Amino acid sequence: LPARANRHALIIGIGRYADPATPILPGVKIDRQSATQMAQAMQVPLGQIRYLQDEQATGNAIRQAIRDLTDTVADGDRVFIHFSGHGTRYFDAGAGGCVEALLAHDGGSSGTITNTEMAGLLKSLTRKTDKLFVMYDACHSGGVVKSAVATRDRRLGNPKDEGVLRPKFSNTSQECSRPVNVRTRGLLPQIMSNGALPQDIVHISAARDDEISFDDELKGGLATQFMRDCMLREARDTDNSGAVSIDEIRQCAQTRIDRRMVNDATYKPHHLVLNGNAGFVPSWFSLASPGEPAAASGAAT
Repeated sequence: LPARANRHALIIGIGRYADPATPILPGVKIDRQSATQMAQAMQVPLGQIRYLQDEQATGNAIRQAIRDLTDTVADGDRVFIHFSGHGTRYFDAGAGGCVEALLAHDGGSSGTITNTEMAGLLKSLTRKTDKLFVMYDACHSGGVVKSAVATRDRRLGNPKDEGVLRPKFSNTSQECSRPVNVRTRGLLPQIMSNGALPQDIVHISAARDDEISFDDELKGGLATQFMRDCMLREARDTDNSGAVSIDEIRQCAQTRIDRRMVNDATYKPHHLVLNGNAGFVPSWFSLASPGEPAAASGAAT
């Protein structure tokens, strides 16, 4: 399918951090390729995909890239943002609970982007875009951090085909190590509190807030690689709607994650979390915006 000028993507991948104590994520370089394939499947021109990788992806660089994207897009354009790297989670008394955040390359206060801050950064973008699709292949879990360290050198499944799995987490505060009983501040409610409509947003995260997500050193993040495979070829129209929705892609990818970790004696599979427009059809991401030729009947809105 031809690329379209009103499609844009920002792909952020951090496999190496400035702090040597932060675990590396070798598979992130593969996530860059996978996210590019997803963007191209949604007809984003290669020239309109911006990348921030490793030391390029500081907190301030990510903030500026989102501002630049907001300035670039026109009303009715469609945007795909993909982040692969570590997440973090800590208690903030001022916020009244646990705060989830993305960890940029530089870490520290400037290299930590909370969900509240991200929602603010995306506020103007959501007002201009027809659809905003955000995917985070990161982990915000605190409850299993200590035991997860042991998985860094473990190999699950067939070693010929699958690589070492590493958890995509960073240190969290003790108060958030038991997330089941602590309120969290997720991204989508923050974005919607700024006036965005749920049908205009698709937000996918790799795991629930009390789970670990994993990076495969050979194939990339489990969430990204399986969402890619299901988006490009494996997902099926299970409800006979005439198109494959993002929720059907999520279900397909979840089945693959379950299968990938079935032989693991320590950890259960993590679960992809979809918020926003579950009926969104990525293969129709490229269909007409208002003012363009009409889309085929049945397209998600």
